[in-house]
Formats: sequence, C-alpha cells, structure tokens
Amino acid sequence: MSEVEIVQGDANYLLTFTVYDADDNLVDLTGASTISLKYKKYGEDSVESIIGSIQGSPTLGVCQFNISTKFSTVASIGEYKAEIEIVYSSGQIITAPDIVIKVYSDL
Repeated sequence: MSEVEIVQGDANYLLTFTVYDADDNLVDLTGASTISLKYKKYGEDSVESIIGSIQGSPTLGVCQFNISTKFSTVASIGEYKAEIEIVYSSGQIITAPDIVIKVYSDL
C-alpha cells in the first residue's frame, strides 16, 4: 500500500508512483494511452480522477500526477481511497489499487 500525505490548500507539486504487478514486477507502461489517478473520500460515492504522465523510460513503470488547485482533495481534510488505472492502446486495462491519500490541515 502507498500512502500520500497532502497539506490542505497546497498545490503545484507532483505525486510520483512506481507501478508493480501482484508478483512485485515493474509494470511496463509502453503503449499506455491513458494513466489516471482515481480517488474518492472514504464514505462517499463520488469518484474523481487526474490524468498523469509517464516519467522516463516506460519500462520502469514510473508515472506522475500534477496536483494543482483543481485537485478537490486539497481543500477537504480527510482520507481518500485511490488507485492508478492504466489504459493501453490495445484496450487492456491494469489497475494498481491500495493507495491512501491523507489530507490534513496546515500547522
């Protein structure tokens, strides 16, 4: 499980993830047409997403998501369940679950 902490109201930084499969092998992102970070607040039904990008060689499985002021969780304190969804041009979809995003108030 990956856990990310975000300070309420912060923006303009990158979340970086390395994607692994169930056997702990790097996921090859070659041919990925879309990489999304999907998230929802625990106890709520609304799912939102951010489109990401591949960083470096696609064979290394690294992707990034730019957190801007449009990221609604930046304004709302709490815990969010998240996953990375990779859609390949072939139509194959891979989901990397078990991400927790914690948004807490500024000190």
